Amino acid sequence: MMMSRHAQIRNKQRGFTKRKIEYILQNGDENKRPGNAVEVVVENKLASQLIGNLKKEISLIEHIKNKAILLSCDNGTIITMYSKF
Repeated sequence: MMMSRHAQIRNKQRGFTKRKIEYILQNGDENKRPGNAVEVVVENKLASQLIGNLKKEISLIEHIKNKAILLSCDNGTIITMYSKF
C-alpha cells in the first residue's frame, strides 16, 4: 500500500494501524471528493451493519462447534453429518 508523506505523518499522529486501514479500505463506503480523490469511510450506520454481520457470524460459529461433515474423496458428495463430542 502506497502512502504519501502527509498520510504517513497523519498516520503516526492519529494511530491508524495497518489492520484498521485495510479494514476501512475493504469495507468502507466510497465517496467522490474534489481533486480526483475518493474518500473511503465507515460511518455509524455502516459500522452498525458490520457489527451485526459479525455477530451473526459468531452465532453461526457457536452453533457449528463440534459439528462435522463427512465427504466422499471421489467427488465431494456429502455422505453424512454429525456432532463430535
